[in-house]
Amino acid sequence: MRPTTQEEKFWRHVDKKGTDECWEWQGSLRKGYGFFKHHEDGRPRKISVHRFSFELHKGKMDAGKQCCHTCDNPKCVNPRHLFEGTGMDNVRDAMEKGRRTQNGELNKSRKLDPAKIRGIRLYRRQKYTQQNIAQRYNVSVALIGQILRGKIWTHVR
Repeated sequence: MRPTTQEEKFWRHVDKKGTDECWEWQGSLRKGYGFFKHHEDGRPRKISVHRFSFELHKGKMDAGKQCCHTCDNPKCVNPRHLFEGTGMDNVRDAMEKGRRTQNGELNKSRKLDPAKIRGIRLYRRQKYTQQNIAQRYNVSVALIGQILRGKIWTHVR
């Protein structure tokens, strides 16, 4: 028998071991995290399964907020292990638990420093391509793109 509701489809892929343990997602994964095709307002969209579980049990999350794990298990959908936070809350939690290394200037193996970041931005203003800049600094084009779009190294002016 085919499940009919979004909840039934969701629960079909959850292994509920116990109320205090992780409830692990058994469906498809992307980078270790479960994703689920969810229909909202008649339109299908992909949503992380831990966010779906959070909203199912605790209500809609605020716009711009993330669903974070206290258990550090990306496959877990147990609402007791989930909390709503900002991206910075999630990064801080990961760093406090030793799951994330320091980025930017604090990363001892970095290839770039503030002076090089300023140089990258200067080269771009001078119409150099991202590929030329990446080759000059021996980094990926993707990294140059993140810097120029203001995704990383935002504190350097």
